[in-house]
Amino acid sequence: MSQNQQYFTATNWFLLIWGVFLLVKYRSIFGGDPEIHLIFAKNFLEGHILEFNPGYKTGGETSPLYMLIIAFIYILSNDLTQYVMKALGIFSLALICLILHKATESSEQYRKMFTWVLFISMTFIPFQAMLGMENTLFAALTLLIIYLDYKAKIPTVSLALIMPTMFLLRPEGIFLVLYFILKGITFRNTKLIGFAILSASLCVAIYLGINYFIGVDSQNAGSIRALTSKIDSLALSFFNHTIYVNKKPLIGFSYAWILLGLIGIYRKKLKPNDLILLACFFVLPFALHFLNIFPNSHFSRYVIYCYAIIFFVFALRVVPVLSTKLIVVTSLLIFTISVLEFYQRNSLGQFDVQ
Repeated sequence: MSQNQQYFTATNWFLLIWGVFLLVKYRSIFGGDPEIHLIFAKNFLEGHILEFNPGYKTGGETSPLYMLIIAFIYILSNDLTQYVMKALGIFSLALICLILHKATESSEQYRKMFTWVLFISMTFIPFQAMLGMENTLFAALTLLIIYLDYKAKIPTVSLALIMPTMFLLRPEGIFLVLYFILKGITFRNTKLIGFAILSASLCVAIYLGINYFIGVDSQNAGSIRALTSKIDSLALSFFNHTIYVNKKPLIGFSYAWILLGLIGIYRKKLKPNDLILLACFFVLPFALHFLNIFPNSHFSRYVIYCYAIIFFVFALRVVPVLSTKLIVVTSLLIFTISVLEFYQRNSLGQFDVQ
């Protein structure tokens, strides 16, 4: 083994040990939001559909599909449901790691290992995986769909089922629709455009249907959080309009700026599809969070899918050609931010950094 390989291997194991430490550290957390999912699921099984308090329908359940998954888990495991929810998060994280490993096209196993150990070394990733929410599952399935699409293994006709299902899991599933529409336009694939637009129509129909059923906006929980995010936002007045910009996305994407910088350095390696991917799953979500259209409370929870996609492009185009020196420097920078986040979470004395 060469000296560069030794540095590489030592870096991988160092990051892996840190990631495992974080998983063990956060093994017992279970916040209020996953408990809300559990209450909705229990009430659903008792005939109170989308009712947190029996008899009153509400828009508090922003992931109807996750509610159904938890209801099914509850039937099978009863009081152990919260542990199965956490296990589902760990399984989702493992799936992300597997895809990142496969996406790194290199004969060097230590290079293929690097991307996913770097991913789990970010403090918020093990934290969110252990929390019991749907976000890690959504990120894993989103990445799986993108990976299979890159491998040309997703039949176009299946999109009409896949994308509405993802929308039911998380409203950010609409970014998948946008991705396939833009891809269809870029590569002049009218069939893809047609099925993507059909999927968008089905997502809108699902949204309006749920709204009609419960009598309120089914996404009002997110709207309320976006409204409260304005409290710590900077108000900018333009003529008769006020725009609220929030600094949290700048901080929340601290890890991402490092990878995006490297992607920028190796931008000649990028394909047109990569640019569409980054536009749909980073540029647009960042803008929506920055402009306070998307909520910024519990920020790290809502951008796991963004990070999964950024790491995918990083693994696909950059890691195979990245020098050992840059790998060590990247690891040290990511680890430093991770340690700072770790101590910040501990100092706040609560389960989630705002």
